[in-house]
Amino acid sequence: MLACRNTTSRQRAAAILAASLLWGVILLQCGVADEPLHRQIDTLLDRQRLGRSASRIDDATFIRRLSLDLLGRIPTADEARAFVAAGEPDKRLRLVDRYLASPEFVWHMAEVFDVMWMERRPKKHVEPRAWQDFLLEAFRNAQPLNELVRAVLKADGADPNERGAARFYLARDGEPNLLTRDVGRFFFGRDLQCAQCHDHPLVGDFLQADYYGLSAFLTRGALFTETRDKKKVVVFAEKGEGEAAFRSVFTGDQRDMPPRLLSASVTFDPPAKDGKRYRVEPAKNVRPIPVYSRRAALATLATDGRNTAFNRNIANRLWALMMGRGLVDPVDMHSIDHPPSHPELLDLLADELRRMNFDLRAFLKQIVLTEAYQRGIDRPKDWSTAVAAARSRRAALVARGKSLESKMQAAASQYETSLEQWDAADARWTAVRSDLSTRRKTLAAVEKAA
Repeated sequence: MLACRNTTSRQRAAAILAASLLWGVILLQCGVADEPLHRQIDTLLDRQRLGRSASRIDDATFIRRLSLDLLGRIPTADEARAFVAAGEPDKRLRLVDRYLASPEFVWHMAEVFDVMWMERRPKKHVEPRAWQDFLLEAFRNAQPLNELVRAVLKADGADPNERGAARFYLARDGEPNLLTRDVGRFFFGRDLQCAQCHDHPLVGDFLQADYYGLSAFLTRGALFTETRDKKKVVVFAEKGEGEAAFRSVFTGDQRDMPPRLLSASVTFDPPAKDGKRYRVEPAKNVRPIPVYSRRAALATLATDGRNTAFNRNIANRLWALMMGRGLVDPVDMHSIDHPPSHPELLDLLADELRRMNFDLRAFLKQIVLTEAYQRGIDRPKDWSTAVAAARSRRAALVARGKSLESKMQAAASQYETSLEQWDAADARWTAVRSDLSTRRKTLAAVEKAA
């Protein structure tokens, strides 16, 4: 809320423009929705292109590029010669299918996601090989990416079969602030570290409330050491109570923060039946097991397909993997002040990834079949002609920009009115939260006495 008051009119206008562009995307895609995704991608890029694009790469360059991206190695000399000599018109498609079905693709993707999510962290509590085997099995069995992430976010290491997946939490010692930052970065595309102590001074929608809303899902967790077969085993345990709270170092405002994924609605804990918060009560040398797990709730809310931040982040990271640069770059800086280079394209990719049920192979196949992926890096030879064409389009774009600016000003006025209404609602909500906190303390005292 404080950040909303402090944002500039430019930031507000950017947010409004992003919302208006969404409707444009919907209308735009109506004309190409029946096309394969790779053609929809090229259509969008062609509509935004100024001048000519680079030429299509030759077969030798294609097999080298594809092999590096999908297998993590260059092709052998025999592989390259055979591919270049082949005469089938669909040989590029066949090569893509063969690579995606290969064991090498599985190994390469396991390595890619290991480095992406673990950043080469050393061995700690869980054998790195167990984590790698977990990834290998997931990619070998074509597990949807959202299900893979859900398994990572839910794993606590107590079940030996889920020991590998728990490395994400255990290698970070279950430290709530580190987990909050890394979950935000890797799964929602937002590095909220600078919002731990205050609203981000430069990014309008990196809010302290967002940081602690995410932290509230994780702050109840901590490492727990239990004995199995006379061996010490570290797992991730969770309590059934505990709230996230913060104070802004800029304003001094303090508040409790219930679980909330970025700007989504608050997620309240369900009422405890008969006052019982635990399946296994905490005690000395006993790992507590709560009736309701906020961490399990996070795993579901993040990956059920309805969280647009999760969908856009995964789509953007996969685009960056294949194209060398994300539509949002750096990939963990999704914000209104750092918009994607091609907003409509990112919307399309995120929507289609969800429709594909987060199928990694199907999604990467569509990217590598695009003309955008298969273009060279050299500029066209008739560059002067391309420059002239770009200049002729510039005038039309400038005129369109002025028209959009006028619409943005009108929308900004409406936004100010909505902001005032939000402030009033927030004041009422704060009062309700305060009353709820008081009633919870009273209830806790009654439960303790009972």
